[in-house]
Parts: sequence; C-alpha cells; structure tokens
Amino acid sequence: MILKGRIIQTLGQYKVIVNLGAGSGIKRGMDFIIYSEGETVRDPQSNEILGKLENVKARVKVSHVQEKFSILESSETEKRMPPMFKAWADFLSGLPRTEMVRKPLPLEGEPKTTGEEENTVRIDDLVRQDIS
Repeated sequence: MILKGRIIQTLGQYKVIVNLGAGSGIKRGMDFIIYSEGETVRDPQSNEILGKLENVKARVKVSHVQEKFSILESSETEKRMPPMFKAWADFLSGLPRTEMVRKPLPLEGEPKTTGEEENTVRIDDLVRQDIS
C-alpha cells in the first residue's frame, strides 16, 4: 500500500509537516513526493479511468516521526556558487567553483518567476510515498 497524505504546516524553507505518523506506517528515511493532481487519464479503448497526472513539486524524505504526524525534509540538491570569498579561494587553488547544496522547497509566498506558480508548495498539497 502506498502511503498518501497532505501537508498541514511548513517549517522554514526545507521542511514540511504532513498528516501521516507512526500510526499510518510511515518510517524515518522513507521517500515521498509533494504533488498536485492534473488531468484524468483514461484508457481510450476500455474507457477505464487509470488515474490522474501528477505535477511533482518536490521530493522529500521523512526525518522525524510522531504518532499522528511527521516532518519531511527536502531531499533534492542543486549546484550553487559558494560565497564570493570561498569562490575566489577555490579559483586560486584550482578547486571547483560550485558546490552541491540541499535545494529549498518552492514555498508559497516566496517570489516566483513566470511559470513556477503551479510548482509552489502549499498547505493542503498532496504527498505520497515515492516508489520509483
């Protein structure tokens, strides 16, 4: 069974609280996606509804579990330029000038560029166990 729930609170730019806890079977270290539902997908021959498209907003990992809720943290990383003084020192020493850092969640209320609005993480967004 795939665990499914909803975001009930945000905790800064890297963490969210979901309405799944130990009683739901969630465990520390499990992978989840935050998503919104899109169009219904239907088999054209049988007309059977197969499900809905998922707009994946972020990938997260369970970091803390309580009985009725859990904390999930961003598990995606991105390359970023280090602070200028470190970048200059790295340049002079021949080391790479980028570093891998944890990617913040695209939370509601933060400035977005055109087209990013549908990927904003909000309270009540859906979460499900990532089985890929």
